[in-house]
Amino acid sequence: DIPLMADFSGDGKDDYAIFTPSTGQWSVRFGDGSIHSFSLGQSGDIPMIGKYNIDDSGTDAAVFRPSTGMWYVRFEDGSIHTFQHGQNGDISVVEYGSPIIAVSVPPSITTQPASQTVNQGANATFTVVATGSPTLTYQWRFNAVNISGATVSSYTRASAQSANAGNYSVVVANSAGNVTSANAALTVNIPPAITTQPVSQTVAQGAGVTFSVTATGTATLSYQWKFNGVNITGATTSSYTKSNAQATNQGNYSVAISNVAGSVTSGNAALTVKVTAIVDNSDAGFSLVGTWSTATTSTDKYGVDYRFHSTGTGSNTATWTANLPNTGTYNVYAWWSQGANRSAAAPYNINGGSAINKNQQANGGVWNLLGTFSLNAGNNTVSLSDNATTGFVVMADGVKWVQQ
Repeated sequence: DIPLMADFSGDGKDDYAIFTPSTGQWSVRFGDGSIHSFSLGQSGDIPMIGKYNIDDSGTDAAVFRPSTGMWYVRFEDGSIHTFQHGQNGDISVVEYGSPIIAVSVPPSITTQPASQTVNQGANATFTVVATGSPTLTYQWRFNAVNISGATVSSYTRASAQSANAGNYSVVVANSAGNVTSANAALTVNIPPAITTQPVSQTVAQGAGVTFSVTATGTATLSYQWKFNGVNITGATTSSYTKSNAQATNQGNYSVAISNVAGSVTSGNAALTVKVTAIVDNSDAGFSLVGTWSTATTSTDKYGVDYRFHSTGTGSNTATWTANLPNTGTYNVYAWWSQGANRSAAAPYNINGGSAINKNQQANGGVWNLLGTFSLNAGNNTVSLSDNATTGFVVMADGVKWVQQ
């Protein structure tokens, strides 16, 4: 039984009452010694007393049912009034006349911590809202493991890194019990980081070349390749291929990589194109001193025609000039149409150097090596003179430079 004291009769004096939880029976002894009994409540209910009806002269009896959150109030006239105020598990504050006795209420979470996505290095704050009595305590957890010192209603993960991504929750407790929040996921966006830089390459003129980069970071990564710092239209994947590379394609290639968390630019990868330059006797880079004849009859010629001049004293020359883009080592070749009337010692020279005599009576219709030379970028020349044994002709057709 539960004893209670209150002025049930309204005579200004406290009466004695007993509430029997197992039966819901109330027994009240008034000041005149009379006993008044009534039924209100059931097993598990909590008895309450108070002035629930302002029209009643005395104290009213009530019970709170924690299993349903329902209240049952008996007025002085014997009528029963019910209402909902609470939920399963709530415990009321019970007034046994005076004073008021506080009964502990276990924690209940009203606002769960919310999942978040932040960029690497940013702060992430999780917050919970809960009710309960007495004072609540908090313990935040990361992947179900307690976080040292995280014992208030909010928790801030400063300068979030990839290792901090995961599930955050909080245990809210007091002397009446505890409750664990739902998980709040922290996602950390990681900016791009290059793990393999594009590599410098050297290719022959006309060949294709591919630059590649490897990077990590939160998807999706975007790519923009650049040539000498200028965006290349359409070059937006992790590799870039330049087909048919020419001297004008030489330079520095790089790539900018970006995502929601930031961007990074690769180092420069230099492209060197080993150039091949050909000057024919009909090209702008070909010039003559003296009067040379033009012919087309030989089938082993280069191009549509060739020039020739009778051997003599060297006053007549043919010169091929190529503007080479690169300093380097070059093989230099000459092409002629062979014949019995050709000079057996046609004198070529490279950039005004010593004569290189070639037998033009043989090996016609192919590129014949004059030699290998270290040449500077810019204009380079090959000359052929008529300074050879008389009675023959020297043939001026094509010259080729091939970088090694």
